[in-house]
Amino acid sequence: MLRWKCLLIIGALVSTDNRRALSHFLFERLSVKRQPRPHGAAVLLSFTPDSSCRARPSGRMALFVVVLLWHVGVVTGLAGCHGDRDKDDRPRQNCAAAGFREVPEGLTPSAKVLLFPNNLFPSLTWSSFQGFTELYEIDLTGNQVSQASECWLCWLVPTVVPPQVPQVPPSAAPVLPTLGVLRLGSNLLTSLPDRCFSACPGLIELYLNNNSIQTLRDRTFSGLHRLEVGRLATKPEERESALLLGDSSLNFQILELSSNRIQVLPELLLHPLPAIESLYLENNKIQVMPDDWFSQKEEVPYLFLSANPWACSCSLGYLHRYVDEYDFNIYTRSGPLVTNDPDSVVRTAAPLRTGSDAPHTSLPAT
Repeated sequence: MLRWKCLLIIGALVSTDNRRALSHFLFERLSVKRQPRPHGAAVLLSFTPDSSCRARPSGRMALFVVVLLWHVGVVTGLAGCHGDRDKDDRPRQNCAAAGFREVPEGLTPSAKVLLFPNNLFPSLTWSSFQGFTELYEIDLTGNQVSQASECWLCWLVPTVVPPQVPQVPPSAAPVLPTLGVLRLGSNLLTSLPDRCFSACPGLIELYLNNNSIQTLRDRTFSGLHRLEVGRLATKPEERESALLLGDSSLNFQILELSSNRIQVLPELLLHPLPAIESLYLENNKIQVMPDDWFSQKEEVPYLFLSANPWACSCSLGYLHRYVDEYDFNIYTRSGPLVTNDPDSVVRTAAPLRTGSDAPHTSLPAT
């Protein structure tokens, strides 16, 4: 009985290095031949009330230790997460809806895809992902990433009004150079500062849909200059099929800003994004498109502009000419269905009322 009481199984919320060291210690002390084991095994500590184990475990007990190191931790190594691979065979850690507020310890460092949808992350801290040196995708959809108050004076003088600090912080240098996909949809973002994604210059897909973003800046997306133009489907029917099937071989550069509260498009917003291929701006509050807004890249092959209150006035002359010239690039979507529909911009234009209060339902002629 003493031998059994000498073992205490401790839950495996311990770092990989500590597990490795403790496993090594146990095998050495128990004189058991070392066997390879999967990542994430549980930790077992042996001690008595006086912090020393008087009874040396038998060979049978040592075998029991080995079995637990092999199996128990694989199942319970990190509650709420499990490992698998994505459709492109990248190692993935899936921690969906597990109540996390930050990146937990114990995840496999070799993971290339980290899924944290429907958790409680209040902010995005680039450095918390630095341990994953080959990271390709982060999914923080449906968290609470927002703007938070930070002010050290508030602890001393409660009447001080704290400044609003953006919780997608800008970075002076790349922190996650291998990151290609970032999903921040359905959070609580209201504005984005200059260069707020410069920490990950290799992004090719950025999802910011279903937030409450009202304000963008000319240089919000500066620092994403490492984007490269991928192979494109050139015919409208090929494009619709590619969007519908989610063909990743086309390597689109995607900026998803739909279903926000954007009212104004900064004149230089697209200048840092010469390789953009898919731009989603539908279901916002945009009324005017600045002249020459697409000057850095005249043709954006997948453009979604519907469900905006475009003001029918002479200020939309540029948009009118653009839709006429690139009508084959204007799309709408309904669930998985994607349709080439340039008239969607006309249908959602806000009527221009004259002195007789008569509405107009088309973009102005030029």
